[in-house]
Amino acid sequence: MKQIYFIFTSLILLLHSTFLYAEKTTVRGFSTIGLVKSNAGDSLNFRRNLARTAEDSDSWSFESDTTLGLQVDSTLNDQWSASAQLVYKNRIDQSLENSVEWAYLRYQPSPDNPFSYRLGRLGVDVFMLSEYRNVGYAYLWARPPIEFYSPLAFDYIDGADITYSTLLEESFFQAHLTVGTTQNDFVYDDVTLKVSPAIATSLLWESDYWKFRLGYAHIELSDRVEFYQPLIQALDDSAPLWPQAASAADDLNLKGKKFDYYTLGLTYDNNQWIVQTEINQVKTKDNIFTSSHSGYISLGRRIGDYTFYGVGSIIENTDRINQVAAVPDSLPPLAQAQLTGLRNIVQDQYDQTGVDQKSLGLGVRWDVYHNTAIKFQWDRTWIKPHGAGLWAKDSSNTIDETVDTFSVNVNFLF
Repeated sequence: MKQIYFIFTSLILLLHSTFLYAEKTTVRGFSTIGLVKSNAGDSLNFRRNLARTAEDSDSWSFESDTTLGLQVDSTLNDQWSASAQLVYKNRIDQSLENSVEWAYLRYQPSPDNPFSYRLGRLGVDVFMLSEYRNVGYAYLWARPPIEFYSPLAFDYIDGADITYSTLLEESFFQAHLTVGTTQNDFVYDDVTLKVSPAIATSLLWESDYWKFRLGYAHIELSDRVEFYQPLIQALDDSAPLWPQAASAADDLNLKGKKFDYYTLGLTYDNNQWIVQTEINQVKTKDNIFTSSHSGYISLGRRIGDYTFYGVGSIIENTDRINQVAAVPDSLPPLAQAQLTGLRNIVQDQYDQTGVDQKSLGLGVRWDVYHNTAIKFQWDRTWIKPHGAGLWAKDSSNTIDETVDTFSVNVNFLF
């Protein structure tokens, strides 16, 4: 509680000078109190995405889904406005800097001008939940489908963007481009990934009950990963005896590795039936975090204050997990044993990042009040060998795993 108080007090003081002379300022908040439990036992531990810490599978936990957010929006004059959003949630590096997910100035030359420009800390605008991924009340499920939303776990881009918005007869069209840098801490042994440049662009179309989004993001890792450095050094030292060690060392040196992320989303909502689907493709030449594709489809039916829903999702590597070459048999026994141990450690690094799983979820949402919803959800997940990259684990899973996850959420707007 002291940490939450410090963060929110700091935000108020930070924004005070910016919004002091504003014509209009609004303050809004959102919160999720979430309980989650899985039956994975000791082999796998649940985590909501790759930038969050793991949950103990043996007991119910509030950590994974509980969120508290505050958003301040201010109109400075006819051309300028400012927004800031601070979010307290489970993350590896719990700091004020990481908790500020939005903090930007927005400029629009005139109210009828289709172009607007922003500068500061911006959201990653490439998927259907871009504007409200942290706002549990705004979507149907206990959490966004993990197979789709867990891998792209960057919360923001520090930079600038340009948006073009217009009305087309009875529909709305928007084009968006963001350029900047970002970083986040991930659960692979607390690896910090720093990205420069980070580019995100999307096209959005809305009409009546339909919403369509096409997105693309490009990231390039701008720094090495410190966790891998001792292993890289050991591989470099071993290269004279084991030539294949050099290629493994190059794989672990992630600096300069590039990733392209393509996504397509579609929603239909006529206030009774809700259908939403997204698919994506991640392309890379990296052998540690290999190319993959994922997607989900969700169907919901509103009946009074209740919405019953189901969601199916899947993620798979599209490249085979890299297999490290064997140590030469011609080496002396002691050297061969030492290098074989090193080879096995490296192979486990490849195996642990593999993703191959699918899930089926069933749930009900009860809208208790106009700003409060309660959700109950059950998920069953089937995981292939060396496919548990989205879970926390000591080593790669070598057999098929089946895990049930139970969730209870209360979502608020205030």
